Amino acid sequence: SAKKREGIQCIKTIDFEGNGAQPVRCALAVRNEVWTADWSGRLLIRDREQVDKVKVELPSNALVWCMTYVPGSTPMVWVGQERAGIPVFHASTRELLCTLCGGHTGNVLAFCVADGPSGRVDVWTASNDFSIRCWHVEEGSGRSNGAVSLPNKMQIRRGNALFWHSNGVRCLLRIGPTLWSGSDDKAICLWRCTDGERIESVEEAHEAGVICLVIAGRGVWSSGYDGRVKEWTIGGAARECTREVRFDEPLRALCPVGEHVWVCGQSRTINVYSDDMELVDTLEGHGSFVSSLILVDRVETRLLWSSSLADRSLRVWRHLLRGGTASVQELAAANKLYEEQQWSFDRKIQRAEEEAETAKAELATASVEFSARLEDLFVRAADAERAREIAEAGRTRALEVEAAARKAEEE
Repeated sequence: SAKKREGIQCIKTIDFEGNGAQPVRCALAVRNEVWTADWSGRLLIRDREQVDKVKVELPSNALVWCMTYVPGSTPMVWVGQERAGIPVFHASTRELLCTLCGGHTGNVLAFCVADGPSGRVDVWTASNDFSIRCWHVEEGSGRSNGAVSLPNKMQIRRGNALFWHSNGVRCLLRIGPTLWSGSDDKAICLWRCTDGERIESVEEAHEAGVICLVIAGRGVWSSGYDGRVKEWTIGGAARECTREVRFDEPLRALCPVGEHVWVCGQSRTINVYSDDMELVDTLEGHGSFVSSLILVDRVETRLLWSSSLADRSLRVWRHLLRGGTASVQELAAANKLYEEQQWSFDRKIQRAEEEAETAKAELATASVEFSARLEDLFVRAADAERAREIAEAGRTRALEVEAAARKAEEE
């Protein structure tokens, strides 16, 4: 029977046995369906409510590392796999729209999707070729700059490639104007989304590879193969580790669930922590180690009462809300960075205005000095001209006297 703990309940167990069935490696909720990829590379679409019901199998010829949903007039599912190229499926018709090539030379290990300027959607991909690539989903015909055309007059265009990591990039996290990346080189890197410039690097953030980055607690939580979960500050001039939790096993996944964070490693135990990094619960729902944690759906329950004086009754209503939008923590973190960015812009504008006022004052002073010097030059020039005229008159008189003297001698 299902065991309830602190509002946590296992409501279904599916055993993958026989007929070549393999456990789920990664999953993605798309409307009323869940796209799943198993450890053999099969890409299956399951019913959201009846998880054991497979609706359709899609073409896949490689192990799938990750998937992401890209909204828009042409909704898409992008698949990161264990070979070059990113298959892009139509989320509604399930048609294979294209396979993106030329972005990476290795496997795509992580995705990150965010709204860009002017209605554009930016998709960031991380690879074990040590690089990060930005793709732009925007209006266009797909005829320029190697862009790929999509239905509804849309296109996918390659954007910036980000290089700094010295090993495979495992995870990505977008917070407002900043992109975070974690890598097998033990480092966490921060990038500016607008131009791909590296803002900051936290070298030796972990003692082994960084596997996961999530927004939780008072900042960003990272997990690594060193068995540690660390919390990093979001704002400020430099990232600082404010607290951490140590485990006796390499950690595979962090998964924020409301005010809690689920953590799994190489054991059969799932640990549930609060935002204060305190252990809330320990779940033992598997007979062996837990391979992954996948947040498939976010459902919020609201209870409402309606009362009627006329029929003398009170009714209790339950409203279930399925959320595909950003959580409050994600919005708060993004807002904090946007505020800091705005403060930075304000300071730059203030410095520019101060420099402009200084330049104006210097220009005014220089103008006065220039006017005085120019007037002095005019006076000197006038004096010189008068002296020249006097000298010229004297020379003329001297010539006249000389001429008169010669004439007198001749006579």
